[in-house]
Parts: sequence; structure tokens; C-alpha cells
Amino acid sequence: PRSLQGAHAFVTGLFEGTGNLGPYGMQAVAIEGEKSPLLYFHKTCPSYQRHKHILQQDPSSEVNIFERTRLVKVQARVAKRLKLLNLTMEGLHAAWTACQFGHPTLCASFSRDDAEMLEFYSDLNSYWLKGY
Repeated sequence: PRSLQGAHAFVTGLFEGTGNLGPYGMQAVAIEGEKSPLLYFHKTCPSYQRHKHILQQDPSSEVNIFERTRLVKVQARVAKRLKLLNLTMEGLHAAWTACQFGHPTLCASFSRDDAEMLEFYSDLNSYWLKGY
């Protein structure tokens, strides 16, 4: 849905004020649904899928090194604040995502430094995954 919303916002701005305008001053533009290979290339491109798999499996990748050396410390701090004995890395990312969407209890479990580390991790992962 977010990809569709982004595509809609893009074409709205691109064609704003041009063509056969409706009552709201906008031109209707058809956008393919969730099966569009242009919007969801990451699900349909075999080369991208191979690259993602290799990146995730390579212990010497920058992303995996950062996760093993820095993110595990964030994981331990957040687990302690949440009073959890076993917080997985997947659980850490789920809690961080919930915080980004405004969950107050989970947001309180992240310090500013933790948030900066998780943001950097996300940027690093995007750089190596999408910059190939």
C-alpha cells in the first residue's frame, strides 16, 4: 500500500494542472495494483533477490558486521528495559518499527543512541542492498 500511495503522490504532482481535470483540479491516472513489477521490483527481480540472499548470508558484509558488533549492544539494552530474557534481533526490529509508528511503550525502551544506531543500520542496509 505505501508503494501505491507513493506512486499516486508522484503522478498527482507530475500531472497536476494538466489534461482533462476533474472537479478537484486533478487528472485521474490509473496505477496498477500490488502486482506491478515496476512498483514491487524487489519482489519480482531475480537478480535483486539473489543479491539480497547473498548479502544476508555473507558474514563479512558491512551490514552483518554492524549487526554483530553494534546492534547486539542495542538489543541487550532494549531487552533489559523491556525486562525480556530473550529479545531476538527480529524482535528488536519489530519493536523499533512499532516505535516508528508511534507506540509509546516501545518508544520508551529506546534511548537516543539506540535510535541513532537503528537508523544508521537501516541506512547501511539500504545502501548495500539497493546500491548494487
